[in-house]
Amino acid sequence: MNTTINSVRAKVKFDLIITFPEYQKEAVEAALWAWETFGGIGGRTRRGFGALMLTAIDGKPVPLPKAQETELFIKKGLATHVSNGKWPSNVPHLSREPKMALTGMKSNPTESWKDLIFSLKNFRQQRHGGTERGRPGRSKWPEPDEIRRQTGCRSPQHREDLSNVSKFPRGALGLPIVFHFKDERDGDPPTSTLQGSTKNYERFASPLILKPIACEGGQGVGVALVLEGSQVSKIPGGLLLKVSDGREFPVDANLTKEEAEQIPPLRGNPNVLEAFLDFIQNTGNRR
Repeated sequence: MNTTINSVRAKVKFDLIITFPEYQKEAVEAALWAWETFGGIGGRTRRGFGALMLTAIDGKPVPLPKAQETELFIKKGLATHVSNGKWPSNVPHLSREPKMALTGMKSNPTESWKDLIFSLKNFRQQRHGGTERGRPGRSKWPEPDEIRRQTGCRSPQHREDLSNVSKFPRGALGLPIVFHFKDERDGDPPTSTLQGSTKNYERFASPLILKPIACEGGQGVGVALVLEGSQVSKIPGGLLLKVSDGREFPVDANLTKEEAEQIPPLRGNPNVLEAFLDFIQNTGNRR
C-alpha cells in the first residue's frame, strides 16, 4: 500500500463564522462537535480524509484531549451532544453508546490515520499464503469463489473452491465493490460489481467511520466507530452482482453464525463491522 500523502493537503487553517438565534445554540454546538470529531471536509470523510481539529473558539485556544483519555473525551461528548429518542428508519446516526475501537497512541494524527487505513486494508484483503513465484495467495473471504460459481468462469489455477459460503459479507463495509480477477484471461470471471439492486439504492455509504483524533503534545489516536441505523441488509431490493459481460445475479451479504465460522477474518462473528473493531484491538494496528 502506498502511504505517500504528498498530494493530500494538510495543516490547512480557516476561521468559521456562524450566526444563529440563541435558542438554537445547543443544537449548533452539537452539530459542530460531531463534525469536528467524526466528520471532515471534502470526499471520503468516513475514511478520515479532510479530518478537522478545533483550535480555538472566539479566539480562545481549545485544549486538546490527552491521548490516553481519548475514549473518555469521545464518550463525554456523546453524552453531552447526542439526544435520546427514536430515529427515523434507515437514517445513520451517532448513539450515546456506539460500537467503537481505538488504535494505540501515535506520534501524530497522520500516523494514527495510517494505522486505521492499514487496519482496514489488512482486514478486508486477508489472503492465504502466496506461491514460491511471488503470486499473491487467494482471498480468505468467500466472494471470489462465489463469483466463480455464479458466473461459471474459473481459471485452471482455481479449480477447487477454498470457500463454500455463498455470501458477500464485505458489502457491510459499503457499496459498490468492484472485483477484478487477475486470471481473467485464463478463464476467471470478468470484472464484477457488487451493488444495490434498485436504481436509487445502488450505492451504500459505509456505516464505518475512521477518524484520527489530534491530541495534546501533537500526538494522535485513531478511532473506528460504527454508525447506527444503517445496515446493508436493509437496502431496498437487496444486492446485485453485475458482471461486465451484462449478466446479473441477486446475492446476499447476511451471514449465519455457522457461515461466519468458515471465514477466517471474522473469527466466527457474523457481524462484519464488529469483527473489524475486534481486529483493530487485537491485531489491526500492527504493521
